[in-house]
Amino acid sequence: MEPRRWTRRAYVIAPIAIGAVALIWSLTLPWTQADFRLGATIRVLMAAAGAAILVVAGRDARGGALVVATRALGICVLAYPVVLAVGAAYPSNPAASIAGTAGHVPPLLLIQVIPILAATAAVARRHRRWEAAFVIIAAAMIGCGALGYSSVPGAGGFALAGSALWFGSALIAPVATWAAVRGSGSEERSRAVLAALAAMVPAALIIWCVALGALGEGFGLGVDWSVSTLMAGFSLSTSLCAVLSLGAVAPTNTWMLRSRTLIAVLDGLLAAFALLVACLAALVSSILSVPPGWSVLLGAGVALAAGTGWWQARSWTRRVVDPASPLRRELAALDRIAEGNQRGIAQQALRRVARDPELAVAFVLEGSVADGAPSDSDRFDPGRGVVLARHAGGETSVVASTASAPAAQRLRRLGDCTALLRPALLEASAARAARSAELAAKAERRRLAQNLHDGLQGRLLGLALNLQLSGQELADPTARLLVDETVGSLRSIVEDVRSLGGGSVPEILTTEGLGPALRLLLAPVAAMVHLELPEERLTPATEATAYFVIGEAVTNALKHARAERISVCIDRPSGGSVAITVRDDGCGGADPRAGSGLRELSERVSAGGGSFLVRDGANGGTVVETVLSCAS
Repeated sequence: MEPRRWTRRAYVIAPIAIGAVALIWSLTLPWTQADFRLGATIRVLMAAAGAAILVVAGRDARGGALVVATRALGICVLAYPVVLAVGAAYPSNPAASIAGTAGHVPPLLLIQVIPILAATAAVARRHRRWEAAFVIIAAAMIGCGALGYSSVPGAGGFALAGSALWFGSALIAPVATWAAVRGSGSEERSRAVLAALAAMVPAALIIWCVALGALGEGFGLGVDWSVSTLMAGFSLSTSLCAVLSLGAVAPTNTWMLRSRTLIAVLDGLLAAFALLVACLAALVSSILSVPPGWSVLLGAGVALAAGTGWWQARSWTRRVVDPASPLRRELAALDRIAEGNQRGIAQQALRRVARDPELAVAFVLEGSVADGAPSDSDRFDPGRGVVLARHAGGETSVVASTASAPAAQRLRRLGDCTALLRPALLEASAARAARSAELAAKAERRRLAQNLHDGLQGRLLGLALNLQLSGQELADPTARLLVDETVGSLRSIVEDVRSLGGGSVPEILTTEGLGPALRLLLAPVAAMVHLELPEERLTPATEATAYFVIGEAVTNALKHARAERISVCIDRPSGGSVAITVRDDGCGGADPRAGSGLRELSERVSAGGGSFLVRDGANGGTVVETVLSCAS
C-alpha cells in the first residue's frame, strides 16, 4: 500500500514541480504577440488550475481510465500558459507558433471525454458508441484543422469543416451523459447527473466567458480583456470538470451527490444562461449603436424575462435530479399525520402521486408477497405492476399495481424508490416474521396438545378413573370423601392440561402467576419435580412463554427420557432477562432438530428475542436452557 501511495504522490509532485519551473521561466520571456497580451496573473491562475486538477486526481486511489485522463488534463492545463508564452515569444518559429495556437485543443478534448468516462463508471455501463463517435470526430477535426493551416488546395474548406466538427463535438459529452441519467435511479442517478453536469458546466462557462469578453470588448475594454476573461473561464471550467467527474465516481456518498447540491448546480446553469442571454442582448444593442444606458436596460429586461423562465424551470431541475421528490413530499406529509403503519402510509402516498385511489402495493420478500402467507401458490409476477424498489441483489421488492395507464406512467417517472420505501419494506418483513412466529406457536400448541392428550392427560384420566372405582369399594365415608376430592382435583388438572394444549393459558396463570400455575400443572408429578421459582411476578407474555417452555420440557422428560428426577429453575440475572433451566436424569440425547416440538418452541422463543438451547448434561440426562426477554 505504501509504495502505491508514493507513486500517486509522484504523479502529483513531479508535474507540478516541472510546471512551476517552466511557468517561472515563461514569465521572463518577452510577449511579442501583437494580437493580444495575456497578463502574468491570468497565466499563474491557469497553472494553478492545472495543479489543482493534479491534486484532485492524486487523491483517487483506484486508478483507471478516468484518473489517467484527469491527470493528463491537469498536465495539459498546467502546460498551456507556458505554451502560450513560448508561442508569443517566438512567433516566427513554426513549432512554437503551432504549439501556441493549438495548445487549447488537448484540454478541451479531455474535458469532453472525461465526463463520458465518469458516466460509464457511475452507472456501470459502457458507452462505446459515444466513445467511438467522439474519437472519430476528434480525429476528423484534428485532420481538417491541420489541412486548414497547410497550403493544400481547398485549405479554407478544411478549416471551416474542422471548426464545424469542433463545435459539433461539444454536444457529444452532454448527450452521452444525459442518456446515462435517463436509465438510472437512486444514488446511481445522482452520480449520473453529476457526470452530466461535468459535461455541461465547462461548455456553459466558456460560452459565458466568451460572451462576457465580447461584451467587454464591445464596451471598449479591448481584446486583452476578452482573452483574459476567456482564459479565466477556461481555468475554472477545466477544474470543475475534473472535480465533478471524480465526484461522480467517489466511493462514498459525498456532499456533491446530495440532491440539494445537484439542484443548486443546475439552477446555477440556468441562471448563467439567463445572464448569457442578457449579455448577448446588450452586445447586440451596442453593435446596433444603441446608447449604453438603453443597452443596459435592455439587457436587464432580457435577464428578468430569462430569470422568470429559470424560476419556472426549477421544478424541472428537481424532477431531473430527484424524480421521486413528489413521493418524498407525500410520505413526509402523511408521516406527520399518522405515525407508524409505514405500509399504509406508503400505499396512500403512492395513490396520491399516481392519482389512483384503487392502487395496490405489494411487498415482495424471497419471491412471494410479504402480506400473504409465503407459499408456492402466491408467487408474485412483477410484470403485472410497476416495480418501484429492488433488493440489494436486484430482485423486486416493492410493486404497485394499477389498472390506469396514466397512473402507471406517473409511477414509472418516480424511478427507483428503494430508499424511500425501505421503512415500509422493513415493516412488511417484520410482519412476516411475526406471522411466521405465530404459525410456529400454533403448530407447537397443536403438537403439545397431542402429546399431552396421548401422555400426561391420558395418565391423569386413568388415575382419576382408578381412584373413583376404588373409592366406591371403601366403607369409610371419610376415606371415600377424600378420594372424591382427589378425583375432582385430578379432573381440574386435566382441564388445565387441555387448556394448555389448546393454546390458551390457565386462569390461575393469569390471576396468580407462574409459580402457582406450575405447581398446579406439575402436581401429579410433584414428587419427581423440584421447582426453584422467583417470588416476584414476570410480565404476562414472559410468564406465558415460560409456562409453555417448562410444560414442553417436563413432558419430553417424562415421555421420552424416562426421567426419575426433574429440576426446574427460573432465575432473574442482571440485564432484564429471565433464565429458565430444566434438567432431568433421563437417557439424554435429545435433538431439537429431530422433532417438531423443540424446534417450534425454539422458533417461538427466538421470535420474542430470546435464546433456546438443548444439550446433554455433564452427568447425563438433558438440559434445556432458555433465556427470555422480559418484554417477550
